[in-house]
Amino acid sequence: MNFLDALDTKVEDVERPPLLPIGTYEWQVMKAPTFDTIANGDYDVCDFTLQCVAATDDVNPEELAPFNLSKQTQRLRFMFDKNDAVRFEQAMFRLRVFLEQHLQIDAPPGTTMKELLSLAVGYRCLGHIRWRPNKDDPQIQYAEIDKTMPLAA
Repeated sequence: MNFLDALDTKVEDVERPPLLPIGTYEWQVMKAPTFDTIANGDYDVCDFTLQCVAATDDVNPEELAPFNLSKQTQRLRFMFDKNDAVRFEQAMFRLRVFLEQHLQIDAPPGTTMKELLSLAVGYRCLGHIRWRPNKDDPQIQYAEIDKTMPLAA
């Protein structure tokens, strides 16, 4: 696709793409997480790109029919509040739980978080999709992963 070519599309032919149906999916970490600073430097973020592998039984098959799951990706973001030590540590712990328990990365004692992050590519977990309304316009919604879980108990 080319944006300049897409500008020749008639306005009435531009529609909002459907949202991935609500439910639980299997996801795989596709690449090393990325890091950024946002909100005027108040937050550091760690973003994972997850690719959909399969839907579980709680996803409506009729709603899922128009989607090619192998082309569905989601961002999973961990936000670290640089102005609140407690919230920063809470985010660090959530990241640890995601890596160790949900992705089930087995690393020896003494492994740093940086080392654990570098091992995440290719690991899989379950992730639940929810629809979140835009705060400025509730008619606009976004599909996002609201929680993750391990593949098998």
